[in-house]
Amino acid sequence: SENVTGFDVSDITVNGTKGTFSGSGSTYTLVVSTTDNSTYTQTVSVADNACVDRAGNNNIGDNYTIQIDRVDPTVSVNTTSCDWRNSALSVTITTSDDYSGLYSGNEYQYFLSTDSATPTGGTWTNYSSGTDTITLNPGVSDIYYLFIKPIKDSVTDADKNISTSSSYHIYGEYKFDYDRPTITVAPLSSTWRNSALSVTITNNDTGGSGLTSTTGEYFLSTNVSPTTKPTGASVSGTYTSGTAFNINPETSGEYYLFVKQIADNATNTSSTTDYVTIGGVTYHRYGVYQFDY
Repeated sequence: SENVTGFDVSDITVNGTKGTFSGSGSTYTLVVSTTDNSTYTQTVSVADNACVDRAGNNNIGDNYTIQIDRVDPTVSVNTTSCDWRNSALSVTITTSDDYSGLYSGNEYQYFLSTDSATPTGGTWTNYSSGTDTITLNPGVSDIYYLFIKPIKDSVTDADKNISTSSSYHIYGEYKFDYDRPTITVAPLSSTWRNSALSVTITNNDTGGSGLTSTTGEYFLSTNVSPTTKPTGASVSGTYTSGTAFNINPETSGEYYLFVKQIADNATNTSSTTDYVTIGGVTYHRYGVYQFDY
C-alpha cells in the first residue's frame, strides 16, 4: 500500500448501504450497513483509475467478498410445558445454526428448577447438540421450569450471534405430583349406640395437583369383605369432603364403613392398605361401628 490522492466514497461499489467514509494517505474506511437477521455475500469493489499515487500511477481496481451471517442460532424444545403428571416426561431439545454453524465452545446444558426466574435447587446437566431427548423426572412434587443455556454460532467476530439476549432460555410450567391423596375419617370407629353417628370424611391432596372431586361415595356393611355394594339410603350414599353427615343403618350389628378410593389430577390414587375391591372399584375400610336398636 502507498499514499494516494483522489480517492472518495463514489469510487467504491457495495451491495449494501454506504455509511461513514473516512481516511487519508494509504488507509481508508467505509462503514457498510447490512440487514439484521439475514445471511448473504457482501461484496466491495473499487473501480480502476479511482486514485493516483505520488508518481501519478492510477490504481488497478479490486473486489473483496465476505460471507455475512447475522442470523442467531436457535434453541427449541418440543414440549414447553405439561399439566400435572406422576411419571417421567421426555423432552426433545433441538439446537441449530443453518449458516456459520454452532460454536465449538458452547455449553449444552439444562437445569430443572422450582424457581421461574433463577436456576436453583439442582445441578446443570449436559445434553448433546443437534437433537437430543432428555428425561424430566424430578421425583419431588412441585411445579418446575426448564432452563437451557444460550448458544452461539461460529462467526469470527468477538461478538458472536447468540440464541437469546436473556441469561437463559426458560420453559414451563412442568407440573409433577408423585404423592397419593389421603382420606381421613372421624371417628374411625364407635362403641355400641342406638342412634345415628355423625361422621366426617375429609379428602386431602398432598402433592399439589388437586383432587378430581370434593365429593365421594360410601357404604356400610356387616361383612368385613363384601363382594357386592349394598343399596338403600340407610347403608349407602355420597358425602362432601369435610362436611359431617350421619350414618344410621337402622338394623343392629357391627358395621364397617367403606369409602370409595379417591384420585388427584395427576392420576395418583389414595393408598390401598386396608380395602376391598368390588366390580373393579376400590373401597377403603374403616370400623367397626356398633349399633344396637
